[in-house]
Amino acid sequence: MIFFSTYARQLERVTAISILLDGLIEPFSGVIYKLASYDIENLSLGNFLTEKTGLPTYIQPYVNALALTDYFSLHTKRTAKNIIYLQIDEIVSAAIINNGVALDSSTRRAIHFGHVKIEGHNENCYCGRTGCLESVISIPAILAKLNQSQEQLSLSNLTSRDISFNHFCHGVENQDPHCLYVLKYVAKILANQLSQLINIFGTELILINSPLNNISDQFNCLLRQYCISQSIPLYCNELQIENSIITKKDSETALILQALYDGSLLLQLLQG
Repeated sequence: MIFFSTYARQLERVTAISILLDGLIEPFSGVIYKLASYDIENLSLGNFLTEKTGLPTYIQPYVNALALTDYFSLHTKRTAKNIIYLQIDEIVSAAIINNGVALDSSTRRAIHFGHVKIEGHNENCYCGRTGCLESVISIPAILAKLNQSQEQLSLSNLTSRDISFNHFCHGVENQDPHCLYVLKYVAKILANQLSQLINIFGTELILINSPLNNISDQFNCLLRQYCISQSIPLYCNELQIENSIITKKDSETALILQALYDGSLLLQLLQG
């Protein structure tokens, strides 16, 4: 708490704390169970900060804040009310909007989409299990996959020395066989999981926030094709897949805005 005591004067007008993280987080209890890049386990950070500072503390995964920001910014222009918001970068996560309401706000249980088990895969995951979706289709996993198939790599213009995500995107745009093979592999695995959600929630729109948006003409087309082949026609025929235009920087105040709109922040401030 040295930060708060050191900068007390500058922080006099602070009314709430918002923390966005990627990992296994329980937003409604403020507990951080696991983070991919840090040795943290079962850290009750939300309650601790509120007790020490007296300020309401909101902890959420980035994907929730990104989805909220998108909703605040663009919901009046959209007809779709059933939306899946995907984040695919170092982690894989999803927020589900059902009839205009965030699913986890109703269940009060976090959605850990990136930690469903993918059959036939045994890659280690920081959650403690193996073969999670995140360990198979995240950006680091895509780069690892590019290096794995020597037979496919022999058909590629890439070499193991110059494989980066930019090289991968360039290869996809130039119809490199190995890059297209990996892109289809990722799209098929992701579509298999998404199609189940589409059938359950009647999803109309999938928004993607990812470096894969650099090759969205190819990736979104493949993903939609595979989703359609595995989902009920009643729902998937009108399915749209689009890039999200929201950045993590844009989403930094989303949790506070939501708390202002729903009145929970004002209530906590009145209660002291």
